[in-house]
Amino acid sequence: MRYVTNAERFALQEADEKARLEVAQELLRMGMALENIASATKLSIEQIQQLQNSQSDV
Repeated sequence: MRYVTNAERFALQEADEKARLEVAQELLRMGMALENIASATKLSIEQIQQLQNSQSDV
């Protein structure tokens, strides 16, 4: 059995967070409610609101 290093664990966590943010962005574009996005992605409402604000800045 191969052990996962701290660096690998960190990289996996970063990749997971990025994927959840990308899914949240798409759900925002589709008009889904913030509470539903939070439930689906396990992101906080605050994180989703930040995403929403950054999308409107573009």
